[in-house]
Amino acid sequence: MKKALFVVALVLAGGLIAFAANYTVSGMSFNGYMTGPGDTDWLTLGGQEGTNPNICLSHQPGVDFDIEIYNDGQMVCRNDGMETFSCCRAYTPGRVQVKVWSHSGSGNYSVIINQ
Repeated sequence: MKKALFVVALVLAGGLIAFAANYTVSGMSFNGYMTGPGDTDWLTLGGQEGTNPNICLSHQPGVDFDIEIYNDGQMVCRNDGMETFSCCRAYTPGRVQVKVWSHSGSGNYSVIINQ
């Protein structure tokens, strides 16, 4: 079961201030939408992922969406390639956040969490 909490907030990303959607994820997957270049979503995981999760981002071809994993505010993994399916695995014993952003394009994406 997915449970999402939607909050609008200011986020400083790459020197730019933008509005972002922030979600709390309590299931093992999440579906979102990027509105275009610079759009950023932050997912806060609720402990279901374990301490060494494999977190994957999936999206359609023709867009460039990227993913970073944070543990207690420190980036521990980044995948910023052009692949339509990419993953990050990192040791995350603390508070885990996933940053998804659009480098180019808009459309749907999914984040899948595997323990």
